[in-house]
Amino acid sequence: MTQGWEPVADDELLFRRIPLSQENCFSPAESDKPSKFAFRPRHYDSDGLSLTRAKYSIPEQEAGRAKKKGCFIAVLRAGDLRQHGIAIEAKPLPDNIGHVVLPGIRYDNRREPEVEAMQVLLAQKLCVEVLGPFK
Repeated sequence: MTQGWEPVADDELLFRRIPLSQENCFSPAESDKPSKFAFRPRHYDSDGLSLTRAKYSIPEQEAGRAKKKGCFIAVLRAGDLRQHGIAIEAKPLPDNIGHVVLPGIRYDNRREPEVEAMQVLLAQKLCVEVLGPFK
């Protein structure tokens, strides 16, 4: 199987970038957990919310992929997501072979109550830690 396309193992860690420019996503002075907005899909998340497999990246490398300057990195465990019914699909990109998506959380369904509940779950319960800031 081509590297990056193999199934995501339950013990794998996943990274989600949280831009410093989006103040409503994470404030370490207020909480050690991000807000649900850190897991809100953007217009380009048509096939699912984007994350990166830690086995193919390091936090500094992931932070370097940020379009804007500076971010935090939320860390999640794949098995925890699956235990709560959140599917994970490998979707390698040319510049990120560790790219994965959460197909149940997309831009087109971001306002549905069950999707908003998943965003809260990711932020408040399933986020293992937040690293950074990286600038």
